[in-house]
Amino acid sequence: MYRAYPADTRIAADLKKTVMTYGFQVQSVTPDANQFPTRTCVKFTAPLSDAPDFHASNWVTFSPARPHAAVVRENGGICVTGLPAGSSTQMHIRAGLPAIAGAVMTAAKSITLTLPNRSPSIISDTGRFIIPASLPPAVGFSSVNISRVKLQINRVPERTLLEIAAPPPGAQLTAGEPVSIRVLGGSRPFHFLVDGRPIPSNPALRSVRWTPSVAGFYHLSILDANGKLVKRALRAVPPISAGNVEWGSTTVAQK
Repeated sequence: MYRAYPADTRIAADLKKTVMTYGFQVQSVTPDANQFPTRTCVKFTAPLSDAPDFHASNWVTFSPARPHAAVVRENGGICVTGLPAGSSTQMHIRAGLPAIAGAVMTAAKSITLTLPNRSPSIISDTGRFIIPASLPPAVGFSSVNISRVKLQINRVPERTLLEIAAPPPGAQLTAGEPVSIRVLGGSRPFHFLVDGRPIPSNPALRSVRWTPSVAGFYHLSILDANGKLVKRALRAVPPISAGNVEWGSTTVAQK
């Protein structure tokens, strides 16, 4: 009725009186077993109190006991993290649980929080799929609800790989100072480009010298003889002035 006639003051007053008399109830339970840790949120028919001294954990207990569970107020409801997946837990809510506008839960209530098993999955570092030939052919990973995994490890010729060896990712260059650009793997000759402009280079070498003219960002591209392409963003900072050196917030004039 209130949703149909939101401007009707009589209906609004009746609704408030009903809530104050009979309290509010649990509306829904939403479990998520695939988060780490697991997460279960309970929504009520009225938002819980947002008073600064309200702590949701003071109003609930669990059976069996869940010492590692964390209970917080979130979006007007209660969210519980750390319950074991693939199990059910009874959450006991104390009578008097406060909501906004003075409403309270008039009677104690117990609800069942059921978490399904986690979805089968494999968790691994995708940046470690390439293993140097000098290391054992092994791949580390974690699994969830998987009893057996079939791995296929292939030996890849070095020339089929192309990687920028220098400068490393995140390196800070200095404008006006030359830097060495080197490449690993791939097939010669290599074409070195910065912002789409070729850098003169010796076709027999895997490196080239380049000098950023001004401070700013540059885009490095390297293309090998087989058409493989690697890219990296570079950043150059202004050179330190010969006349002034800054130490923290103090500027020292050099003579």
